[in-house]
Amino acid sequence: MSKNDINFAVGKSARRALVAGAASVTLVPVFAAEDETKGLQLAKGASTQAKLAGFKGETGQTMNGATAGGASTVNFGVGAKDKFGIEAWRKAVTAAVKQVRGLKTDSITLKVPAALAGAKSLLGSNSLFDLGVATSETVAMVLYRANHHKTAEGGHKDEGGISNVTVDVSGLTAEQKREFQRGIAAGATIGNAVAIARDTANEPANICTPTFMAEQALQLAKDFPGSITVEILERKQCETLKMNAFMAVAKGTEEPPKFIIVKYTPAQCRADGPNLAIVGKSVTFDTGGVDLKPADGMRDMKYDMCGGADVLAAMRAIAALGVPMKITAYCAATENATGGSAYRPGDVYTGLDGRSYEIDNTDAEGRLTLVDAIAYARTFGKATHIVDYATLTGAILVALGDQVAGVFSNNQAFADRYLAAAKSQGELAHQLPTFDHYKEQNKSSIADMKNTGGRLAGSTTAALFVLSAARDVPAIHVDIAGTAFRSREIGHEPAGGTGWGVRTLIALAQDLAKNG
Repeated sequence: MSKNDINFAVGKSARRALVAGAASVTLVPVFAAEDETKGLQLAKGASTQAKLAGFKGETGQTMNGATAGGASTVNFGVGAKDKFGIEAWRKAVTAAVKQVRGLKTDSITLKVPAALAGAKSLLGSNSLFDLGVATSETVAMVLYRANHHKTAEGGHKDEGGISNVTVDVSGLTAEQKREFQRGIAAGATIGNAVAIARDTANEPANICTPTFMAEQALQLAKDFPGSITVEILERKQCETLKMNAFMAVAKGTEEPPKFIIVKYTPAQCRADGPNLAIVGKSVTFDTGGVDLKPADGMRDMKYDMCGGADVLAAMRAIAALGVPMKITAYCAATENATGGSAYRPGDVYTGLDGRSYEIDNTDAEGRLTLVDAIAYARTFGKATHIVDYATLTGAILVALGDQVAGVFSNNQAFADRYLAAAKSQGELAHQLPTFDHYKEQNKSSIADMKNTGGRLAGSTTAALFVLSAARDVPAIHVDIAGTAFRSREIGHEPAGGTGWGVRTLIALAQDLAKNG
């Protein structure tokens, strides 16, 4: 069992705490008062404490309740009843679980609002299934413990953590409970996928090599033998296919590059249905190449493969959930190093799609790997829709900060569906313009394009370079350089790798499978 595996149970009472001497903890939701004349619905004797603590039941507020007989209560605000919804619940659960995750217990009980019983209207257009998904995936994301390589010999002591969560659904009918239970199971699957993406991103570059990523992909085929097949193209095969843009980046490293293809073909998918390609930038360490990064800029470059980690993790959840649609993940995995054979500024390479690229800067390597991966998905994979995730530009942080991903597309209808999927998951994404005049900045005097467009609108010119490989296939480029990893915790996302976007990819796949 992984340290991030959580056992979810739907019932009425807490499990026994499995840590000797540990207390059981129950998390109790509290709606904000409808007006000042009505108090909060709290346990007897807690109203005075709430006034002293300033607890008003607002979303994100918490208040420790009474402790008796080794059992503790934490009240958590869920906001006004008429504004209750999935996103408010996510925020409330995040705050509640954060409040207790450091306690010496491995078990908690989380109560859902009693007002849900017989009142689906409280959820608006959402369902109890949706609430179940949001519940378990949020709990799993908040309880995530980052992987590390500390040892007992070095003085590290594993304190354990919460691994058993009982969700109290008192008041729901048997049918409502079954619907909620299905959501809990799906959300646990999704939360586990996010944890895997985070773990992969956090591994140091001497461990998370292109070979390591290929092994992660091959494990998917072992875990889902009936629906997933994996093909790994080695350097010679990529050279034979003339994936010269990808191979240019790989020239400077002795670490073998891998072109990873993970094909998901469920038995129930329609032959004429959508064929989604999800492409993840997978530069396992980026020195900048000959255009060497400064030391401070290189320190976190183990995270330059977060796009690949995200798409592989999403494929795991998609297969486990049985999404009825053909989906293929592509990862052009390599290091960008400075060896004697490294590619240079001024070099020209012709990629898989037949276009020539002048190397203006070797530190703009990710887009070169992506154009060959996208061209492969379009020509050999026959993709009908393409989404790529990439920690591509520092410019996106200047434009949007580190909590919002940048979205670029050649097809507005497809972009709208991606943005709707992101919104449904509470993952912040913002579409940026791709006006034709930006393409001028990528023009080269000696090749079809150059791999940088200069300082102005850097994220857009990079996106247009990447999207050019999709040609007329509806495609979305998502720049996750700001959201994929951080030095601090925000909400349910930890410091380090965040797994941002995994849930959106799953939601998009489910939408395409359902609505074409």
